[in-house]
Amino acid sequence: MEKLITLDELAIKHSTDKSSKDHQYTDRYSLYLEQYRDEEITLLEIGVFDGASVKMWKEYFPKATIVAIDIDPRCKQYEEDRIHIHIGDQTDVNFLLSVYEQYKHFEIILDDGGHSYRQQIVSFETLFPKLSNGGLYFVEDLHTSYRPGSVWDDYSITGVNYFKSMVDKINLNGKSFCGYKEIGNQPLDYYERNVDFIHFYKSVLVVGKKLVSL
Repeated sequence: MEKLITLDELAIKHSTDKSSKDHQYTDRYSLYLEQYRDEEITLLEIGVFDGASVKMWKEYFPKATIVAIDIDPRCKQYEEDRIHIHIGDQTDVNFLLSVYEQYKHFEIILDDGGHSYRQQIVSFETLFPKLSNGGLYFVEDLHTSYRPGSVWDDYSITGVNYFKSMVDKINLNGKSFCGYKEIGNQPLDYYERNVDFIHFYKSVLVVGKKLVSL
């Protein structure tokens, strides 16, 4: 049986900085994404740059529809069969929702966009509710949270601190555990009902959505 090429090998082949030669994200992605490899999924990636990663995803997921957004109009040139590029701002809620409406489901969403706090948070709050149940939402390059006063420092809370606060939220702040309410008259909010897990790695995290909302 022919051995499948690994995600890291594809990342190196297509010269994306997700590979073990640069940011070392591919080993982390593989832990979660191998299960989808032969599925007819729709993947959304925020950030196109030179088109390397969308080509990698297309080859890794041979039955998938690859959707990507970028603010730079030149990125439209990387469209090809099964790769669809939409030009717009990842903090434009109406734009994000319009992209979702064209496809109706995303099993995987990856934010490799501008990496500012506002971009990471607004994109997540807009798109996570549209993520398919049981889906995965990744945010890359969280090291930008540790550069106060930089171009990425554009919101009241950093991306890392936002997601760290969600750890408290999905542990339910004492309000409930595994769906059993322990404190009366405090209904669970959307994230408490729908976030299954948050896993932090160096500069990247993954948020899993519950198969069934509480």
